[in-house]
Amino acid sequence: MHYGHLRRLQKIYGRTILMFVCLVLGYACTKPVAEPGPEEKVFTYLVGMGNRYWRLKEVYVNGRRETLTADQLKYYKTYTMRISSDIDYSGTFADYNGFTGTWELKGTDHILETITNAAAGIIRNDLTINHISQNDLDVTYMANGSTVRTVYFAY
Repeated sequence: MHYGHLRRLQKIYGRTILMFVCLVLGYACTKPVAEPGPEEKVFTYLVGMGNRYWRLKEVYVNGRRETLTADQLKYYKTYTMRISSDIDYSGTFADYNGFTGTWELKGTDHILETITNAAAGIIRNDLTINHISQNDLDVTYMANGSTVRTVYFAY
């Protein structure tokens, strides 16, 4: 009887020690997840998991909403992240019209696009981000002396 009682205590003691070790190791191995900074949030919204398609929803020229043409209704722009070991909020883009180039996030409110395959040569567009979320992108830029606002959606 004494031996059985001792054996039972050893099992309880062993299980208690094992549970304690597991808890300590589990707690020690749990890394707190850092909240992404504002620039990282904008970047993630723009490229999603690495490549995001944005479809044109609305266009405003000098504050006046334009009716979208058949081609504009098909228009899309794809932002792709640059694969780099550094924190680099940039990448490449392509659009429905066949333009391709690079883009770079400048803070949380500007995207600098450089079209590299235009017939006229390199074209730079400085897009001001009015609003961005997981499914909405609203930017303004200057084109031919006009203020152009484009609103996109992603799915």
